[in-house]
Amino acid sequence: MPSTDIIFLVKYLYLIFFLSVLGYLILFFNLNSSFVDLDFYFYELSGTTLGFIILGAFFLGMIMSYLLQLPILLRKRKIKPKNNDS
Repeated sequence: MPSTDIIFLVKYLYLIFFLSVLGYLILFFNLNSSFVDLDFYFYELSGTTLGFIILGAFFLGMIMSYLLQLPILLRKRKIKPKNNDS
C-alpha cells in the first residue's frame, strides 16, 4: 500500500508548509511594529502597526483578485464537436 504512505507524507508536508508560512507572517508582523496613521477620505485609523497594514493589504488584494477571477473560473466549458475528417 504505497499510496497511503504518500498521503501520510503529504499531510506532514502541508503541515510543515503551513507552520513555516505562519511563522514567517508572525516574524514579519513583529519586525514591522512601528505605529502608523492610516488616513482615508472620511476616516482616520490611528495606532495600527505597519506590519498589520501591509499584511492586510496583501490579503485584501488576494481576495479581490479571486473575486475578479470567479466569472472565468465558474463559466461553463463549451464542448466542441470532434470533426471526423477520415
